[in-house]
Amino acid sequence: MARQLEHLISEAESPHVTLRLLPFAAGAPATGAAFTLLAFQDAPTVFHTEGPQGGRPYETAKTVAAAQETYDRLRADALSPDASVARMKDMFKERTT
Repeated sequence: MARQLEHLISEAESPHVTLRLLPFAAGAPATGAAFTLLAFQDAPTVFHTEGPQGGRPYETAKTVAAAQETYDRLRADALSPDASVARMKDMFKERTT
């Protein structure tokens, strides 16, 4: 796990990567499945999720709005990017000392 943490810490230095940890103290996550919100400049946002039968996009406003609300709750409960990296560094030190 130390190597994984080291890799994540390194990746977090990229301007194209934002890592945010959701601490156990935040309780159960707002969703039990991974999903992606695809935002476009000239088209509506699309919600995409994976399931046992493969991936599926959703475009209805109600479904996309619900996914956006879930995303917003996850972000609100997560540590800030700086606090997340600091926590990962602490976890790395715990595993390597």
